[in-house]
Amino acid sequence: MIRKEYLHQGFSFILSDDGKTLHRADGLKHTYLGRVSIPEGVEEVMHDVFRGCVNLTEICIPASVKKMDVRGFDDCFSLCAFVVDEHNEHFMSENGILFDKSQRVVLRMPSGNITTHLRLSDDVCEIREGAFRNCHHLQTVYLPDSVTVIGDRLFMGCDSLCEVRFPRQLEMIKDEAFKKCPMMKKAVIPPFVKVIDKNAFDTSVSLVPMAADSDDACEDPPGLLFDEEGKVLVKCSIFYPDAVCHVPEGTERICAFAFLGCKSLKEVHLPHSVKSIGENAFMDCVNLDTVTLPSGLLEISKGMFGNCLSLVDITLPDGLLTIGDMAFIRCNQLQSIIIPDSVTCIGERAFGFCSSLCSVRLPETMKMLGDLTFEECTSLKNITIPKGIGMIPDEIFRWCTSLKEVVMPDDITKIGSYSFLGCTNLRKVNIPSGVNKIDYGAFSDCHSLKRCILPSGLTEIKGETFFHCHGLKRLIIPEGVTRLGDSAVRICSSLEYLSLPSTLTEFVFEVFEGCNSLRLIQCHYINPADINCHESHFMGVDKAHCVLQVPPGTETLYRNHPTFGLFENIVPLQEEPIPTNGLR
Repeated sequence: MIRKEYLHQGFSFILSDDGKTLHRADGLKHTYLGRVSIPEGVEEVMHDVFRGCVNLTEICIPASVKKMDVRGFDDCFSLCAFVVDEHNEHFMSENGILFDKSQRVVLRMPSGNITTHLRLSDDVCEIREGAFRNCHHLQTVYLPDSVTVIGDRLFMGCDSLCEVRFPRQLEMIKDEAFKKCPMMKKAVIPPFVKVIDKNAFDTSVSLVPMAADSDDACEDPPGLLFDEEGKVLVKCSIFYPDAVCHVPEGTERICAFAFLGCKSLKEVHLPHSVKSIGENAFMDCVNLDTVTLPSGLLEISKGMFGNCLSLVDITLPDGLLTIGDMAFIRCNQLQSIIIPDSVTCIGERAFGFCSSLCSVRLPETMKMLGDLTFEECTSLKNITIPKGIGMIPDEIFRWCTSLKEVVMPDDITKIGSYSFLGCTNLRKVNIPSGVNKIDYGAFSDCHSLKRCILPSGLTEIKGETFFHCHGLKRLIIPEGVTRLGDSAVRICSSLEYLSLPSTLTEFVFEVFEGCNSLRLIQCHYINPADINCHESHFMGVDKAHCVLQVPPGTETLYRNHPTFGLFENIVPLQEEPIPTNGLR
């Protein structure tokens, strides 16, 4: 429990009972000017203690402090220095800048620090997110080669910053790292940079490549970087000068991220000598429309063509075995693809968000399809699942809004969770007779679904299976089903006929809520007291006009039941109007 109040020169804080945690006090005076010492014994300073203290000039940190969220100093615009007790085992300070004890991690430079030219030690290997944010006096910065990542908003708001020496081993410049730096006109980018976030710099900043032998800009744009033997393509410069790239014969391997973010490239031709291509090799090549793949390639690796927004068509080589996770994710111009007969495995989200993909041929050799494989392929209209897979993976066709037909083989035993979620044009599904499990939400939001044959081997219909299936008119739950999950048939607003089996023992939360068109329910269980049923399960059903047919001789039992007794028309079962093994 927080109890103790701490006052110091007009500054008000709250201490925890044990004196180890410093919290913000509601009455904290933001106008206080000067130096504040954190009390000895405090081990943790919460993130908002000093937020908004715009006139604070110095923070003294005692030896006891172990944990402190430096984001709380973002708007302390007058703060000039952190002063850390030399006996503190977790933090240290130099020239007012806060480091970890090893001095290898820069934690925060105060916004009011008057340093204009900063050269960090070669020991520094990490700079925390926003460490130099709003440092208005900073003009030039030298970053050591040991730093590989420039994090989010690292120099954001440094409005005097005009020059940064980037580390030669730098790999990534993250979101808004140099936003609101109006004096910065040019950035010399090292050759190994793989990712520059699109919002990393202000639009007025010119990005130029770094020379191979100095920190200066390169006069001739660089091309391809190889290993010493010339057999491994390590990196294609993001400043590659041409639209077409011919990788030379003799190249055997393309490294991961090799062409990442090469926005100038439109065509890449790989020689037949290439045997493997690393993960994300062509990711974010947004203008790439043509790729020639080598004939001996066995795998399309994870994320290889992710976000290749201009890729319309690609020929996969015969002999290919695997298409990895997210291999073509967000290739939203890709219209069709033929999977070679040799392919046995397609990974998760391999074609996710390929919004123009309308035709896919899956080979009979397939053994595994990953979850979400075709997520939001909004132009895909029909597909045939080959034998051998054994199940429909989770969310595989999630929000494929144009999908009208899926052909499933007879060896399917399971339909995964949300596998057809949001397939708003799906009109009918023939579920193979061997299916014994339909998982949660499998056909949720299939607004056009009118016909679905439920197999006799089912024992449970999971929650939200037919949730929001507005086109569904008739539903027969087959004998053998013992449980209907929560919202399983909820808000099926066109449902008129429902048949419940004698094996049913449990309804779950709001199972038939909103089925306001129901006119006939046929119940086959002898004693309604044996089923767990509540009034909320039929909320919204018109009990004055919906007829409830029950086994002859059980009418009184149903009328005396607290839920079924709410139906005004309870009559003996008559000849069933449709077959008992399905829905249409």
